[in-house]
Amino acid sequence: MRFSRLAGSSAVLLAVGLVAAGCGGFDIGAGDVAVFRVGYAEATQSDGCYPNDEPPPDEGDASTLRSGQTMIIFASAAEDAEPTYYLDAGGLVLEGAQGEDGAYSFAGLDKDVQGTGGGFIVDADHDGQDDFNGDTFVDADNDSVNDQNGDDPEVDADNDTMDDRFGDDFVDTNNDGAHDYDPIELPADSFLTSTTEYSASMVVTDEGVEGTFASTTSVECSGPACAGLPKDEACKQTTKFVGVWVEDASIDVSMSGGNQGP
Repeated sequence: MRFSRLAGSSAVLLAVGLVAAGCGGFDIGAGDVAVFRVGYAEATQSDGCYPNDEPPPDEGDASTLRSGQTMIIFASAAEDAEPTYYLDAGGLVLEGAQGEDGAYSFAGLDKDVQGTGGGFIVDADHDGQDDFNGDTFVDADNDSVNDQNGDDPEVDADNDTMDDRFGDDFVDTNNDGAHDYDPIELPADSFLTSTTEYSASMVVTDEGVEGTFASTTSVECSGPACAGLPKDEACKQTTKFVGVWVEDASIDVSMSGGNQGP
Protein backbone atom coordinates (compact mmCIF):
# COMPACT_ATOMS: atom_id res chain seq x y z
CA MET A 1 0.00 0.00 0.00
CA ARG A 2 1.53 3.31 -1.10
CA PHE A 3 0.49 6.66 0.36
CA SER A 4 0.61 9.89 -1.62
CA ARG A 5 2.58 12.94 -0.63
CA LEU A 6 1.03 15.98 0.99
CA ALA A 7 0.17 18.77 -1.41
CA GLY A 8 -0.50 22.41 -0.71
CA SER A 9 1.06 22.98 2.72
CA SER A 10 -0.71 26.30 3.15
CA ALA A 11 -4.16 24.74 2.97
CA VAL A 12 -6.20 24.10 6.10
CA LEU A 13 -7.46 20.76 4.80
CA LEU A 14 -4.96 18.52 3.03
CA ALA A 15 -6.22 15.69 0.85
CA VAL A 16 -4.44 12.37 1.24
CA GLY A 17 -4.90 9.63 -1.32
CA LEU A 18 -4.14 5.92 -0.92
CA VAL A 19 -2.93 3.85 -3.81
CA ALA A 20 -2.79 0.08 -3.52
CA ALA A 21 0.47 -1.67 -4.16
CA GLY A 22 1.00 -5.23 -5.21
CA CYS A 23 1.26 -8.22 -2.87
CA GLY A 24 -0.61 -6.45 -0.08
CA GLY A 25 2.47 -4.52 1.06
CA PHE A 26 2.39 -1.35 3.15
CA ASP A 27 4.89 1.19 1.88
CA ILE A 28 5.35 4.75 3.08
CA GLY A 29 8.37 6.71 1.98
CA ALA A 30 9.96 10.03 2.83
CA GLY A 31 7.48 12.84 2.28
CA ASP A 32 4.48 10.49 2.45
CA VAL A 33 1.64 10.48 4.94
CA ALA A 34 -0.90 7.82 5.95
CA VAL A 35 -4.10 8.30 7.93
CA PHE A 36 -5.76 5.72 10.19
CA ARG A 37 -8.93 5.67 12.23
CA VAL A 38 -8.54 3.51 15.33
CA GLY A 39 -10.45 2.47 18.41
CA TYR A 40 -8.71 2.09 21.77
CA ALA A 41 -9.68 -0.58 24.27
CA GLU A 42 -9.96 0.35 27.93
CA ALA A 43 -6.45 0.93 29.32
CA THR A 44 -4.91 -1.30 31.94
CA GLN A 45 -3.16 0.50 34.78
CA SER A 46 -0.48 -0.62 37.21
CA ASP A 47 -0.79 -0.15 40.98
CA GLY A 48 1.39 2.97 40.74
CA CYS A 49 -1.39 4.82 38.94
CA TYR A 50 -3.50 4.91 42.13
CA PRO A 51 -3.13 6.93 45.36
CA ASN A 52 -0.69 5.23 47.75
CA ASP A 53 -0.11 2.60 45.03
CA GLU A 54 -3.35 0.89 46.05
CA PRO A 55 -5.92 0.14 43.34
CA PRO A 56 -9.59 0.29 44.32
CA PRO A 57 -11.45 -2.96 45.07
CA ASP A 58 -12.57 -4.91 42.02
CA GLU A 59 -16.35 -4.62 42.06
CA GLY A 60 -16.86 -6.24 38.68
CA ASP A 61 -16.93 -3.09 36.53
CA ALA A 62 -16.38 -3.81 32.84
CA SER A 63 -16.75 -2.04 29.51
CA THR A 64 -16.48 -3.04 25.87
CA LEU A 65 -16.68 0.59 24.71
CA ARG A 66 -13.73 2.00 22.79
CA SER A 67 -12.46 5.54 22.40
CA GLY A 68 -11.78 6.68 18.84
CA GLN A 69 -8.91 8.68 17.43
CA THR A 70 -7.31 9.56 14.11
CA MET A 71 -3.67 8.50 13.84
CA ILE A 72 -1.22 9.79 11.26
CA ILE A 73 2.10 8.30 10.16
CA PHE A 74 4.49 10.39 8.09
CA ALA A 75 8.10 10.01 7.10
CA SER A 76 11.05 12.26 6.34
CA ALA A 77 14.64 11.66 5.30
CA ALA A 78 17.76 13.46 4.21
CA GLU A 79 18.93 12.75 0.66
CA ASP A 80 19.80 9.07 0.14
CA ALA A 81 19.12 8.31 3.84
CA GLU A 82 16.68 5.84 5.31
CA PRO A 83 13.42 7.55 6.32
CA THR A 84 12.54 8.36 9.89
CA TYR A 85 8.93 7.64 10.74
CA TYR A 86 6.67 9.72 12.98
CA LEU A 87 3.42 8.79 14.66
CA ASP A 88 1.01 11.63 15.39
CA ALA A 89 -1.58 10.52 17.94
CA GLY A 90 -3.75 13.52 18.64
CA GLY A 91 -0.82 15.94 18.63
CA LEU A 92 1.56 13.71 20.58
CA VAL A 93 4.28 12.92 18.04
CA LEU A 94 6.66 9.99 18.55
CA GLU A 95 9.71 9.14 16.45
CA GLY A 96 10.23 5.59 15.27
CA ALA A 97 11.35 3.09 12.69
CA GLN A 98 10.14 0.17 10.63
CA GLY A 99 11.46 -3.26 11.52
CA GLU A 100 12.52 -5.98 9.13
CA ASP A 101 9.15 -7.68 9.69
CA GLY A 102 7.35 -4.54 8.51
CA ALA A 103 6.05 -3.57 11.95
CA TYR A 104 6.43 0.00 13.14
CA SER A 105 7.67 1.01 16.59
CA PHE A 106 7.75 4.49 18.10
CA ALA A 107 9.03 5.98 21.34
CA GLY A 108 9.42 9.27 23.13
CA LEU A 109 10.40 10.66 26.52
CA ASP A 110 9.39 13.74 28.50
CA LYS A 111 11.42 14.66 31.59
CA ASP A 112 10.79 17.52 34.01
CA VAL A 113 13.34 18.36 36.73
CA GLN A 114 12.52 20.78 39.56
CA GLY A 115 15.06 21.87 42.13
CA THR A 116 14.26 22.60 45.75
CA GLY A 117 15.84 22.85 49.17
CA GLY A 118 18.48 25.53 48.53
CA GLY A 119 16.97 28.26 50.68
CA PHE A 120 18.44 31.64 51.70
CA ILE A 121 21.29 32.44 54.07
CA VAL A 122 23.35 35.44 55.20
CA ASP A 123 27.06 34.70 54.73
CA ALA A 124 29.14 37.82 55.26
CA ASP A 125 32.40 35.87 55.70
CA HIS A 126 31.74 33.71 52.59
CA ASP A 127 32.34 30.36 54.26
CA GLY A 128 29.16 28.74 52.95
CA GLN A 129 27.45 28.74 56.36
CA ASP A 130 24.52 30.82 57.54
CA ASP A 131 25.94 33.46 59.89
CA PHE A 132 22.76 33.31 61.98
CA ASN A 133 22.07 29.58 61.82
CA GLY A 134 24.95 27.15 62.10
CA ASP A 135 28.04 29.33 61.77
CA THR A 136 29.61 29.51 65.24
CA PHE A 137 32.48 31.76 64.18
CA VAL A 138 31.93 34.64 61.75
CA ASP A 139 35.05 36.63 60.83
CA ALA A 140 34.30 38.79 57.78
CA ASP A 141 37.24 41.16 58.45
CA ASN A 142 39.75 38.35 59.09
CA ASP A 143 40.94 39.68 62.44
CA SER A 144 40.45 36.32 64.18
CA VAL A 145 37.72 37.77 66.39
CA ASN A 146 34.13 36.57 66.19
CA ASP A 147 32.01 39.30 64.57
CA GLN A 148 28.95 38.12 66.50
CA ASN A 149 27.92 38.34 70.17
CA GLY A 150 29.73 41.62 70.66
CA ASP A 151 33.18 40.02 70.65
CA ASP A 152 34.50 42.24 67.85
CA PRO A 153 34.01 45.96 68.59
CA GLU A 154 34.39 46.92 64.92
CA VAL A 155 34.00 45.07 61.64
CA ASP A 156 35.22 46.99 58.59
CA ALA A 157 36.19 44.45 55.95
CA ASP A 158 36.04 46.99 53.11
CA ASN A 159 38.13 49.61 54.99
CA ASP A 160 35.72 52.50 54.53
CA THR A 161 35.77 53.47 58.26
CA MET A 162 32.14 52.32 58.70
CA ASP A 163 31.12 49.28 60.71
CA ASP A 164 29.87 46.77 58.16
CA ARG A 165 27.25 45.39 60.53
CA PHE A 166 25.48 48.62 61.46
CA GLY A 167 26.38 51.77 59.53
CA ASP A 168 27.62 50.57 56.14
CA ASP A 169 24.86 50.27 53.53
CA PHE A 170 27.00 48.40 51.00
CA VAL A 171 29.83 45.97 51.64
CA ASP A 172 31.16 43.88 48.76
CA THR A 173 34.42 42.20 49.70
CA ASN A 174 34.14 39.47 47.07
CA ASN A 175 33.25 41.88 44.23
CA ASP A 176 30.08 40.05 43.20
CA GLY A 177 27.97 43.21 43.07
CA ALA A 178 25.84 42.19 46.06
CA HIS A 179 25.80 43.49 49.63
CA ASP A 180 27.62 40.92 51.80
CA TYR A 181 24.93 41.17 54.49
CA ASP A 182 21.97 40.62 52.19
CA PRO A 183 20.44 37.13 52.04
CA ILE A 184 21.74 34.99 49.18
CA GLU A 185 19.97 32.08 47.53
CA LEU A 186 21.77 28.76 47.66
CA PRO A 187 21.67 26.38 44.70
CA ALA A 188 19.06 23.65 44.89
CA ASP A 189 20.35 20.60 46.73
CA SER A 190 17.36 18.32 46.07
CA PHE A 191 15.64 17.48 42.82
CA LEU A 192 12.23 16.11 41.88
CA THR A 193 12.34 14.38 38.51
CA SER A 194 9.15 13.38 36.70
CA THR A 195 9.67 11.20 33.63
CA THR A 196 7.08 9.92 31.19
CA GLU A 197 8.11 7.38 28.56
CA TYR A 198 5.80 6.72 25.63
CA SER A 199 5.90 3.75 23.29
CA ALA A 200 3.73 2.50 20.46
CA SER A 201 3.91 -0.44 18.11
CA MET A 202 1.68 -1.19 15.16
CA VAL A 203 1.26 -3.63 12.30
CA VAL A 204 -0.53 -2.68 9.09
CA THR A 205 -2.03 -5.31 6.78
CA ASP A 206 -4.60 -5.35 4.02
CA GLU A 207 -7.22 -6.07 6.68
CA GLY A 208 -6.37 -3.00 8.81
CA VAL A 209 -4.09 -1.87 11.59
CA GLU A 210 -3.56 -3.09 15.14
CA GLY A 211 -1.12 -2.17 17.85
CA THR A 212 -0.35 -1.16 21.41
CA PHE A 213 0.14 2.25 23.02
CA ALA A 214 1.80 2.53 26.44
CA SER A 215 3.07 5.19 28.81
CA THR A 216 5.09 4.90 32.00
CA THR A 217 5.34 7.82 34.42
CA SER A 218 7.80 7.76 37.31
CA VAL A 219 8.74 10.35 39.93
CA GLU A 220 12.08 10.29 41.72
CA CYS A 221 13.36 12.54 44.49
CA SER A 222 17.08 12.92 45.18
CA GLY A 223 18.84 15.00 47.83
CA PRO A 224 18.55 15.76 51.54
CA ALA A 225 15.03 17.20 51.25
CA CYS A 226 13.85 13.75 50.13
CA ALA A 227 14.89 11.95 53.31
CA GLY A 228 12.05 9.85 54.68
CA LEU A 229 9.82 10.25 51.64
CA PRO A 230 8.36 6.96 50.37
CA LYS A 231 9.29 5.91 46.85
CA ASP A 232 6.26 5.81 44.59
CA GLU A 233 5.78 2.97 42.16
CA ALA A 234 5.78 3.96 38.49
CA CYS A 235 2.42 4.32 36.78
CA LYS A 236 2.18 2.23 33.62
CA GLN A 237 -0.83 2.48 31.33
CA THR A 238 -1.29 0.22 28.33
CA THR A 239 -4.03 0.03 25.74
CA LYS A 240 -4.50 -1.89 22.51
CA PHE A 241 -6.04 -0.45 19.38
CA VAL A 242 -7.45 -1.71 16.10
CA GLY A 243 -8.55 0.22 13.05
CA VAL A 244 -8.31 0.88 9.34
CA TRP A 245 -6.44 3.17 7.01
CA VAL A 246 -8.61 5.90 5.52
CA GLU A 247 -8.60 6.44 1.76
CA ASP A 248 -8.88 9.97 0.37
CA ALA A 249 -8.64 11.42 3.87
CA SER A 250 -8.45 15.13 4.61
CA ILE A 251 -6.16 16.35 7.38
CA ASP A 252 -7.20 19.38 9.39
CA VAL A 253 -3.93 21.18 10.05
CA SER A 254 -4.98 22.75 13.34
CA MET A 255 -2.58 24.77 15.50
CA SER A 256 -4.23 23.49 18.70
CA GLY A 257 -2.66 20.04 18.41
CA GLY A 258 -5.77 18.17 19.58
CA ASN A 259 -5.92 15.70 22.43
CA GLN A 260 -2.57 14.03 22.98
CA GLY A 261 -2.34 10.25 23.13
CA PRO A 262 -5.16 7.76 23.49
